[in-house]
Amino acid sequence: MPTSAVMLLLCALPVVTLALPVSPKPDPVDTKATLTNLEYRRANAWIAKDKAALAALLHPDYLELNIFGRFTRQQVLDELFDRHVLIDYAMSDIEFRELGSDVCALCYYVVERLQSAGTVSQYHCVVTATYKKTPTGWLLAIWQITPIAG
Repeated sequence: MPTSAVMLLLCALPVVTLALPVSPKPDPVDTKATLTNLEYRRANAWIAKDKAALAALLHPDYLELNIFGRFTRQQVLDELFDRHVLIDYAMSDIEFRELGSDVCALCYYVVERLQSAGTVSQYHCVVTATYKKTPTGWLLAIWQITPIAG
């Protein structure tokens, strides 16, 4: 086949445009419901004293900030979990924020009763729970609880 015929044949081929894969945006309604459910599961793990259930919800790089200080995932599981008893946990006014295709946060009010060193206390707080989507699902990456006037 002459060179000009090959060039003509190549020019007649359709142009194919390849699109780069884009991470789908999470559906805000479904994601808010999912993360709210995960927050209830986290609280229930504390109430039931189920360390394995709590561990399954926490990202490997998990960080927690609370009235006792700042704690890594391992510190929460090895130290904090055994020293405190969550008695009840009532969430309200849950706000959802999408921070990226794989990071979302909930911010809500909570009234909790917690036993620490034998003393039961009730706290009114604001919680920010930041979740990271992983190949296996949403995991809690950062959890901050701040007491407020109740």
